[in-house]
Amino acid sequence: MAHTPGPWKAVGTYVEVDGGRLVAKAITMKQPSLVKEQTEEQTARSNALILAAAPKMLEALRLAWPWLEGEARKHARNGEPNEAEYMGNIADAARRAIAAAEGK
Repeated sequence: MAHTPGPWKAVGTYVEVDGGRLVAKAITMKQPSLVKEQTEEQTARSNALILAAAPKMLEALRLAWPWLEGEARKHARNGEPNEAEYMGNIADAARRAIAAAEGK
C-alpha cells in the first residue's frame, strides 16, 4: 500500500500535493472542539497540519528505526539493560507506527 507522493501541504483545512491536487480534508464533527480554546475550524486546520506532515514523519521513522534497534542491541551487549530497554521501547514504537501507516 502506498500513499500519494508528496510533498504534502496544509492549505486551510485541506491537504494538497504540488499542483493543488487534494489529498485530504480535515473536518471536525458537529460537536464542541475538544480543545476548549479553539473553534472547530481551528481544530480542523490543526488536524490538516498534522496530516500534511505525516509523509515526512513516516520517512523520519523509517530512517531512525534501524539506528534505534542497533542502539538497543549495542546497549544490551555492553551490559546496559536500562538503556537497552529504553532504546528498544522507542524502536518498537517506531516500528508499530510504521506498520500502522503501511496498513499492517
